[in-house]
Amino acid sequence: MNPTGHLPIAFVPLAAGLGFAAGAVLAGVALFAPSASASPQAPLRRSRLVALAGGSFGRRRAADLRLCGIAPAVFAVQRAASTAAGVAAGSVAAALWTTTVTSDAVALAAGAAAGWLLPAQSVRDTARQRRDDVHRAVNAWIVLTAQQVTAGAEPAAAMLASARANDTAPWQLLTRHLQSAQNRVRPAAEGLRELAERYRLDGVDQAVGALELAARRGTRLSDAVLAAAGVQWAHSVAAERETAQRHNQIIALPATAVALALAAILIYPPLVSLTGGIVASGT
Repeated sequence: MNPTGHLPIAFVPLAAGLGFAAGAVLAGVALFAPSASASPQAPLRRSRLVALAGGSFGRRRAADLRLCGIAPAVFAVQRAASTAAGVAAGSVAAALWTTTVTSDAVALAAGAAAGWLLPAQSVRDTARQRRDDVHRAVNAWIVLTAQQVTAGAEPAAAMLASARANDTAPWQLLTRHLQSAQNRVRPAAEGLRELAERYRLDGVDQAVGALELAARRGTRLSDAVLAAAGVQWAHSVAAERETAQRHNQIIALPATAVALALAAILIYPPLVSLTGGIVASGT
């Protein structure tokens, strides 16, 4: 407290940030907490608010949330709380280490941006890892199914048996979609298509396309499985080659930079000596 009886200016951003943080948390609770007196239109309004607060970026964001097992409403609350925490941290930094209004605003904006982006980045990273796990499971499943079909097993039974060969989460996900298609007396390609579209598995499209094409042409399911295995194998090899080439390019860039720097170090002294001698003789 200064002699005039007012709070120091440094505490203004702190108070503003803490007030915003508290307001954001309370707003999130008010928007997404269930209410006993909610009207029949409340779920519709809440779904729209969830889309607004969650910053939905379409199917990719929805698929990422499904892979992570996070409901959109929960993600929206997490993002609001993270943004509030970021603003609070920015306000503390502004109160302790900044002295101008501009720096206060920058600190608050940086804290809010970090709090807003961190939950989405965490979801993207987790979903990328789980998507890779599902891709590997589908590749291995196709190979196992092709082996059983080659050994004389009935294709539909071989598909389910191969999917149940592993009890990890990606394999259970694959098994659920295959079982659902079989329960609806639909081809396995339809279950794979639903799996690929629901979780945005772009690498599975090749195998799904081979199975669907075989079904449309009336090809035997055993031949379709073998064709899908071949297509998926070729796609996997191409993806691995592309990754290796990208890795080689990443390694080559620093090496090139080092070579150029070394050449500059070796060339610069003689060049300076030569140009200096020319200038000196000219003067």
